[in-house]
Amino acid sequence: MKILKRKWSQISHIHNTDAVKSLYMWLFIVPILVKALSEVPSHVNFLVAGQIIPIKMELPFSFFCFYLSAFFFVLSNLLFQTKCPQLIKDHSSWRSFAEHGKGKEHLSDYVDGLDVSEELKEAGWDAEFTNKPGGRLQDQFWKFHDLGEWQTPKSRAMAIGFTYLAFIFMAWVIIQNLLTVAKYALLH
Repeated sequence: MKILKRKWSQISHIHNTDAVKSLYMWLFIVPILVKALSEVPSHVNFLVAGQIIPIKMELPFSFFCFYLSAFFFVLSNLLFQTKCPQLIKDHSSWRSFAEHGKGKEHLSDYVDGLDVSEELKEAGWDAEFTNKPGGRLQDQFWKFHDLGEWQTPKSRAMAIGFTYLAFIFMAWVIIQNLLTVAKYALLH
């Protein structure tokens, strides 16, 4: 399916956001919150200045959907961390590679980690010179970067599929919150 055909760098952009990085903690926090809140009654009355004030202790969203969203992001991230080539995880561009002061020996280490045939690796080292500012090394970098982008197609498809599922569940949580606020706004 075309919707699942994404490059590793596209997945990397999602997984390098602070929001996605923080989702690991929710895998542990949500079960604790569910357990803690399971003992809280749905309605609590507070006495303030002789006046009884009732408060509904309900959440406007489903913990289950929120948890599934975090779970699918984590699954996707685990696939990304284990199957994405190190070159792509470390450097989204030639500029990043060059700014880290890396050279041919570093590129060679990255190439050794690629899951491609020796013929493709040789073709990468023989990349056509294009007069880019980084010289031949920049041409080689992009050749190997592109080879890595399409490596392990099943893992890439699974990672992007899990990411889509995570977004769907997160969208549902947001919709639940919007409906709760809209319902309150329309009634008051």
